Amino acid sequence: MSAIFLIAVLVLILPGFLSTNNKIKDFLKNLSIWTIITLVIIVIIYIIGGWKKSIYQLLAAWGEWANK
Repeated sequence: MSAIFLIAVLVLILPGFLSTNNKIKDFLKNLSIWTIITLVIIVIIYIIGGWKKSIYQLLAAWGEWANK
């Protein structure tokens, strides 16, 4: 479902993005900025996901230890 929303937003934004970036230098600059933003968001999600997994593993281990 998230992929459908992402594609819909891309379809809505892409024509305006291409029309305002008619020079190749501006287009590549803006594309690189968006690439960096996307990579930062992916890394943050990955870190948060790993952090949550570690907390759940720690709590499970503590629960097993407490039940003994």
